This record gives sequence, structure tokens and C-alpha cells, in this order.
Amino acid sequence: MYLALRQPWVSAPPVVEPAPAPAVVEPATPSKKPGKRRARAPREGAPDSSSPGDQLDEPAPLVELSAADRRLVWRGEEVALPPTAHDFSREDSGRPLSDEEIAGTVRAQSKAVVTCMVTAAANTDLRATLTLKLLVDGSGRVTRHRMQAPQYLFEHGLSACVSGAVRGWRFPSTGAPTLVTAPFELR
Repeated sequence: MYLALRQPWVSAPPVVEPAPAPAVVEPATPSKKPGKRRARAPREGAPDSSSPGDQLDEPAPLVELSAADRRLVWRGEEVALPPTAHDFSREDSGRPLSDEEIAGTVRAQSKAVVTCMVTAAANTDLRATLTLKLLVDGSGRVTRHRMQAPQYLFEHGLSACVSGAVRGWRFPSTGAPTLVTAPFELR
């Protein structure tokens, strides 16, 4: 499985490859009194421990996805700019984030969201464009978020993982709320 993200704010799309499978480490046998050891019969249904390396060489089979699993759905809070009252007597009423500020922040802080996507899409051949919408308040905190992704990813923990990741994002403080949309390409 490969995951690649195409971010419109970056010239070359980054490619994220899954981490290699962790090595199996068998616990050390505690030493007991020296003497005779009795051979134990293997438990019923237990894997044969005579060749543990054989089990690591086989990649996990791909999960068969149905059309319902691939269907794009939205999850999260409704994201919209709050109604604003303009006070023309004040000059420093704030400004929305610029494209450069948005791109820099998303580029610097998107690693946790990418990890969420890779984890949720493990052992699939899923390809889709995931859309993340954020409402950033005037102080630069993410107050609401919503994501569009395949149903399968949400069933495998994407929503909770992304929620925790984006709540920690910090944008520059501009004094006015901004609506941010960030697409991610899953390949």
C-alpha cells in the first residue's frame, strides 16, 4: 500500500510510504534452576515456533473494499464563518489568514494527519481525495473541523485521530476568523 498526498501549496507532491512491519521479538526465557527440562507440547491453535521468520515474510492480504466502503462522506462539525458586524470606526478589526500563512502552517503541521490517514488505510488499495475543512479563530486556534473521506477510513479510526491532530494546530493570529480547506490525495 502506498499513500501519497498532493497538496496544492507544495510544488512536488510528497509520497508517504508505509513503515516496515515491526520485527517480532520473542521474550527471553527466564533462567531457572539448572537441571532437566521437560519439553512442552504446543498449545492447540498456537503457531509453530520452529520457524518464526517464515511468518514475517508474507505481507498481509489487501482488504476487499465494497462500493459502500469507497463512498465519500463528510464527518465532523459544520464549518462556516460566524456572522460578523463591521465597525468602520475601528481600523484594526483583523484580517483573514493569507494563502502563504495557511500553506506554511498546513505544510508544517500536517504530519499527524498524514499518519492518521496511513493508519486508517492500512492493507487497502484505496485511492481518493480527502478534504479537510477548518475554522480558525482570530487567535489562530482551530475551533471546528470537518473531513470528507471514504467511509472505510472513518470506520477505522480516521475521525478521532484527525480530530486530535488538528486541535493542536496553531495558525498565525490575525484577529479575524478564517475558513481553511486543505485537500490530501490518497494513492
